[in-house]
Amino acid sequence: MKAKPLMTEFSVKSTIISRYAFTTVSCRVLNRASEDQDVEFQMQIPGAAFITNFTMLIGDKVYQSEITEKEKKSRDRIKEKRNKTTDDNE
Repeated sequence: MKAKPLMTEFSVKSTIISRYAFTTVSCRVLNRASEDQDVEFQMQIPGAAFITNFTMLIGDKVYQSEITEKEKKSRDRIKEKRNKTTDDNE
């Protein structure tokens, strides 16, 4: 039986300044298996919130994510829906 990853630490720190909440979430996961495996991390955030940074530290290596603007993403979804509607009508 494959050993499941174990969450060893979890913390949330929020600072509120001028109606804005700055929240840092830290999670440490231990891979107890002898081989690499994926770990899924889920978190609910308010609909009006947006992510400005997502960084992972694996071993001694830092992985910095690329954040896509919410506005651009929404426009892309609208275009996809329009294209799908157009394709469905053909």
